Amino acid sequence: RSPRDSRNKDTPRRTVPVEVHQVLQDQIMRDNALVELRKKFEKAKKERDDLKLTLEKFQTSSNNLSKLLESQVSDKTGLGFNNQVFDCEEVHSHESNNSMPKSPENDRYKTGEGYHDVPPLYTGTFMPHKPDLVFNDASTASESVANVFN
Repeated sequence: RSPRDSRNKDTPRRTVPVEVHQVLQDQIMRDNALVELRKKFEKAKKERDDLKLTLEKFQTSSNNLSKLLESQVSDKTGLGFNNQVFDCEEVHSHESNNSMPKSPENDRYKTGEGYHDVPPLYTGTFMPHKPDLVFNDASTASESVANVFN
């Protein structure tokens, strides 16, 4: 034997109680559980940040859509439609205005909103049809030429 073996011959061999072994196992399991929980926490934080970004994009696009709708409404009012296209109550309130007496002189000077605006262009719905210049009963030029040569 080597001298090393003789050195510990007097000390009896110690046995590790089962409790210490169980405590070590429990500690390892806790460490593993903490690692898993940290991973889940990081994943949840990433999902939250992604959802925040998606919400911000949605709000931005919603604001842009609202601005677009407002600009289209203002474009229509600029064409002479005013808010009458969108607000029927406002149209009826202008019709019942009896502040001016009814007479031909006052009809020239209408005071309601939008009377001096340029009306929208015709879309062709009420335009007259173009005349059809084709005559179906007329003889063709080739027949008349053939008669001349006979």
